[in-house]
Amino acid sequence: PNGDAEVRTSGCWNLWKNIAAQDKAFGHPEKFCSDVAKTNWESATVTTLDDKILPYITNICKRDPKSGRVVTGGIVSCQDSSWLLSWTINRQGQFKKQEKEQVCVWVYGLFTDVPGDYIKKPMKECTGKEITAEWLYHLGVPEEEIEELAEGLIRQFLGRQREIPLWVDIENFLTGYLKLPIKYRSFAEDDCSKIGFISDGITPLRVMEGQRPIREIFPKGTVVLEKCLLNRGEEGRKRFTVAHEAGHYIMDRTVAMASFRREYDRERAYSPSEFRELLSFHEARVDRLAAALLMPGFMVRAVLENFGVSGLIPIYGSNLLRLEDKLLVQKMAAAMGVSYTAFLIRLKELRLLARHDISEYIVSEIGLGNEAVAI
Repeated sequence: PNGDAEVRTSGCWNLWKNIAAQDKAFGHPEKFCSDVAKTNWESATVTTLDDKILPYITNICKRDPKSGRVVTGGIVSCQDSSWLLSWTINRQGQFKKQEKEQVCVWVYGLFTDVPGDYIKKPMKECTGKEITAEWLYHLGVPEEEIEELAEGLIRQFLGRQREIPLWVDIENFLTGYLKLPIKYRSFAEDDCSKIGFISDGITPLRVMEGQRPIREIFPKGTVVLEKCLLNRGEEGRKRFTVAHEAGHYIMDRTVAMASFRREYDRERAYSPSEFRELLSFHEARVDRLAAALLMPGFMVRAVLENFGVSGLIPIYGSNLLRLEDKLLVQKMAAAMGVSYTAFLIRLKELRLLARHDISEYIVSEIGLGNEAVAI
């Protein structure tokens, strides 16, 4: 406990001790409450006041925090956290007086006496602001480093072109700028969600050779993509997978270990270890960099200008656009060679959308609600 914090035995612990004394099936409560120094943990709540960090949450839990439905579906643990930091978001709004635009997050750490990874002091000595900063670090925020790195790399790759292009030639960036070779193979991995791989020169990849699977070791730094990405209509997936593997190479500075690019499958039942890998902090950071490489901020703004967009695009709730705006966003996404969803997320990250309450959409676009006119 910190300073003069009171230490006392609560009724909850006494209840558990009394029940456990009568039946061994209720375990050993003394293991959890007899030594405060060894069994303490700390929790905090973080309330968002705007949309700046919501895309990072969505990227990890694959759900919109403002949907009014289950968000994390349980506790999300930061595997590489020195505090063993975890967080969860219940169905929002969680409290009666909570504002509609706010999201309340419960954060806690099990190791309160060791320095953090971003805040270099023990959790039990931190202020609420410092605990929040540590949590944001493990979400992938602040994003300035990634944004600046991606923009600098793409500007250097483009050289002294007079006009800003609308499309990043990501394969040429990988092979010509990063000097990494690309090969296409039919994957034979047990996990069919694996569609991209960057080799460490040691780890074999299961691929098809004729009618049989073989284990092939590729030279270090070789990017191997699933052959199906060459099919018609797969250009967007292929481009993001190339950008993802480029992100791994850039993030790690060198290919220290082999890594896969996986796609999240809503219909699949993942094992706990697969979820940890799929939703890991590092993978989220790599995906963030991949998006910034494909859609650097200066290029996104050039696309908006090219399509005659001079201000912020209105968005209602978390994802609803007016029909004319949705069609415009689809055209701009196609111009950049990315999906509509990826481009919309990027607009949110770059704060190029103006959020409005969903009620405005219901009234103005559907013609229902208090201000609707009966016909």
